[in-house]
Amino acid sequence: MRWLRVSPVAGAVLLLGLLASPAAAQPDHLHADLALVSCGTLQATGFELPAGTKLDLRFQNAANDATLHQASVTTDADGAMTLRAKVPLTGVKTVRMTVSRPGAAKPFVFSELTIAGECPLPFTGPARLPTLAGVAAALLLAGAVLVRASGYRPGRWARTA
Repeated sequence: MRWLRVSPVAGAVLLLGLLASPAAAQPDHLHADLALVSCGTLQATGFELPAGTKLDLRFQNAANDATLHQASVTTDADGAMTLRAKVPLTGVKTVRMTVSRPGAAKPFVFSELTIAGECPLPFTGPARLPTLAGVAAALLLAGAVLVRASGYRPGRWARTA
């Protein structure tokens, strides 16, 4: 009998606690994504973020929390944002992006990106096409000379009839 009186009171307290919690003020789903566009360029995208809000983005090396790049962006009316940034990725295996409000101690959303391998090194040497074409032509000429020299000679094999 006593549990019948406690149950509605506990339900009302729980409902009031859920309505008054700070989590109710934020959206249900915050989406942030980090992608490697090219060697040294990262793209941060987000949607369903607070609309028209200035946000601080920080790219960090996840291994040692060293800051690689910082930027400020403002979300549009739909709560979306996009940022492309040149980031030094030498020796970095995992990049963490954190999104926070200016002056806030803790970020409210983050994303991590694991880099599969080293970026391909740029070709900085001389053009090799003329050298390779010259070697190929010389080898073709040497092959033709060898075929010609070892070819059939009419007087070499005399017929005996």
